[in-house]
Amino acid sequence: MLIGIGLLLAAGTQPASGSSGKMVLAYYVPYDATSWDSLQAHAAAIDVVAGQWVNADACGNLSSRDDETVKDFAHANGLRVAPSLFVASAWVDHQILTNDSAIQQMVDYTVGEGYDGFDLDLEGVDPADRQILTDFVGALAGQLHAAGKMLTLALPAKVTDTTSGWSGAFDI
Repeated sequence: MLIGIGLLLAAGTQPASGSSGKMVLAYYVPYDATSWDSLQAHAAAIDVVAGQWVNADACGNLSSRDDETVKDFAHANGLRVAPSLFVASAWVDHQILTNDSAIQQMVDYTVGEGYDGFDLDLEGVDPADRQILTDFVGALAGQLHAAGKMLTLALPAKVTDTTSGWSGAFDI
């Protein structure tokens, strides 16, 4: 399980694991058998678990294979849960970002399944989709926040603004 600092785009969200003001987001990945052991061993140090079980098809429509055991364990230990959509294809990223129903699918799924928020992990977004990505994230955040939910994002590190390469699409 990857443990890192999560960017939480939610007003008033406070860290559960300490007074440092930083939120710790841990990715739970169902394809690695050690992920469950790691979650159990480190639960006290985690604020949010992002379960990587959401997928997108070639049209940008979502599907999921939720892990109720992880969800129940996290909530029983005071952790927030955000299902994570991981995509590592610029073409599929574009399909999601231009799918008129994608945001509503994410919001309906998050609210309907009782999650605390949604995690967006779009990797390799084409820099040409920079404005589309920015608009999409803003609209998704607005709808999730209106429903009392948070949005977390996996972002490339940037020390200066770039408009090309791996991080070129991210203006966040």
